[in-house]
Amino acid sequence: MNGPKIPPGPKPPKETRRTFQPIPENSVFTLNDYTGWKIPQIITGLMNTYAQELESNRLNRNLTTDMIRENAANCFRAAMPELSDRASVLAYIACVAWALRMRVIEPSEAKTMMFMAQTQLTALKTPNNPTGDPAAKPRAPTPPEPTLFALPPKPRKDPT
Repeated sequence: MNGPKIPPGPKPPKETRRTFQPIPENSVFTLNDYTGWKIPQIITGLMNTYAQELESNRLNRNLTTDMIRENAANCFRAAMPELSDRASVLAYIACVAWALRMRVIEPSEAKTMMFMAQTQLTALKTPNNPTGDPAAKPRAPTPPEPTLFALPPKPRKDPT
């Protein structure tokens, strides 16, 4: 071959490096106040967030499938309801159950999340509000039993 000699190009790295890309803020479903929403609507919104994140990262060839799923799972977790009142805790529990069923989160993580929800439900219950419902009227404390008749103490006799 008598053609022109091509100089060698840069050497490939010895080891491939893969890094997580920062998650753009606009891709995260940031509405954590689900007041007035029904649980199926919340779950649908979270699953749409997860699906959108999966699709947006599939085009990036630098990310493995596991990295793509982890990024999408992080978006799902970020969009979950906060544990502020009884209704949001119940929605949170439903979201954890759905995420576990769809394999968005691992069983060990789901166990921890359910424990957090259970602890918050217990903390929301007070002696005056055993259901944990913020709209419930607090019960008045029970008055003590009335005494019908109390005898005065007997006078003491001094031994002199």
